[in-house]
Amino acid sequence: MAQQGKQRQSGLTAAQESALAAGKGADSPLDSDIEHTTKFRSPGFSRMRTEWKPEDAIILTKAKLAAEDRLVLEFADAYRVLAHIYDIVRTPLIVEDEVQKDRHGWTVWAKDEYGSFIEDWSKLTHDKRDTILFTLATRLYDWEQKAADAWGEAMFAKGQWEETYSIGFDAPMTGTVNDREATGRIHSADERYFAIQMTFYSRKADALVRAMTRIADRLRDTLIHR
Repeated sequence: MAQQGKQRQSGLTAAQESALAAGKGADSPLDSDIEHTTKFRSPGFSRMRTEWKPEDAIILTKAKLAAEDRLVLEFADAYRVLAHIYDIVRTPLIVEDEVQKDRHGWTVWAKDEYGSFIEDWSKLTHDKRDTILFTLATRLYDWEQKAADAWGEAMFAKGQWEETYSIGFDAPMTGTVNDREATGRIHSADERYFAIQMTFYSRKADALVRAMTRIADRLRDTLIHR
């Protein structure tokens, strides 16, 4: 039986080492890992599920919508810039003479028979590109800072989860390491899923900033080579 709270050669207790192993990946908020992979020599692909269970799909959808809602709120000006560009080059989806809107109030854009948006980028004149590029240049710093804040929140949530896991791991006075790991996971379940949610939002925020940066780069290139 592992001694409770005793430091090892690494300078960490068994609980701390187990928590770090459970949430490994110090350079990212939360990395998923597959433990004990040597036990799964034959994955049985013919029996693998290809869809989420209904109850899990509901939870995942809620997590996605929660991250999207916060993203739209925190990066509202980024979405306004995108909407301005799309207003120029895209065609709105009209049903019964009414422009369709999504649940956030943004216009839904029409697609062709292949599922691609109907666009005409020739409508984006030189002056309009210059104005949009100036807007992007003045906003990107704020967006990058918000994305960094989101990453910081995710890292903090991961730290809270590892701490709660360690407390749960150290709580039993008896039992095997596997028993104590199970206790740690149960004890920290809420913090783990919160950390996953924060990581989800952080990744989406980072993806949005990178997308806006690419748009700015593309507009700059077209103005230079015009």
